[in-house]
Amino acid sequence: MNLLVIGGGGREHAIVRKLKENPEVETIYCLPGNGGIAADAVCVADIGAKDIPAQVAFAKSHDIDFAVVAPDDPLVLGAVDALEVGTNAFSCETNWQNVPLWHTSGAALSGVLGSLNISPALTESRVTDTSSSSSDSESGTLLSVPNLLPMQENGKLPDADASDAMSVLVQFDAQNATGFSYDADSKTYRMLHADGTPQLDANNGQQADFDNLLILFSASTLRDDGVTLDYDLTMGGGVWLNEGHLWNITWTQGSETTFFLYDSNGRPLTLTAGRSYLALVSSLTGQELTVQNSTGENLL
Repeated sequence: MNLLVIGGGGREHAIVRKLKENPEVETIYCLPGNGGIAADAVCVADIGAKDIPAQVAFAKSHDIDFAVVAPDDPLVLGAVDALEVGTNAFSCETNWQNVPLWHTSGAALSGVLGSLNISPALTESRVTDTSSSSSDSESGTLLSVPNLLPMQENGKLPDADASDAMSVLVQFDAQNATGFSYDADSKTYRMLHADGTPQLDANNGQQADFDNLLILFSASTLRDDGVTLDYDLTMGGGVWLNEGHLWNITWTQGSETTFFLYDSNGRPLTLTAGRSYLALVSSLTGQELTVQNSTGENLL
């Protein structure tokens, strides 16, 4: 049995030493641990107590059977639920540290969330005063969150900056890329692995396809785990692709929607409603993105 202890203090050391007494325990890992704990467990100093995504990846890649989250901060951040959901609802064909290749489905998530009594609905406590009834104060209201992107069913689009945008490749790093090929019959961009094979939708087994591709350029910094990135979400550039056309855009944080979008002339831009793929790439100029026309000419 492989165990994981989150934390790096005296309390965690005491937990590790007690767990070590169980003869069924093969290996105890401690994130991040300390010099004293290293005498009784395998410490991984690069993964902090509050770095929950890295903890989930570590638990999956090291076949952790049981995890103990001792410090208060990761408990408040939901580390226990994250570890449970991450290790049971997500899967990957290769290495769990290969983050872009993690995938799940609505059915897998619903099953795990249900077993934890976690509702997928976003709720917030109703704010009441002293005159409110007890039933009102104990109930919740559905949390209204803004749409991610500004969209409309119909409307005149600005002139595209390029047409015949047939092939798209987003190169996230040297090993990971996602591609798209425009299908004129369905008027959608069909999703591809880096090797050109179809990426399938886990919910229906069909090749994933999208009406809108939105690639946003953003400055980023590498986190302490050396793998994941923090993005500056204040503003940036990018491109939007729809029905074989390409628009150069800029974006900022929004209020009515998560993002405000603008065309190349600085006018507010509203996307055509439909299935949308959104990716953040970690540069201001978008060198990770390649868009080609039907003759193989680069459009960017």
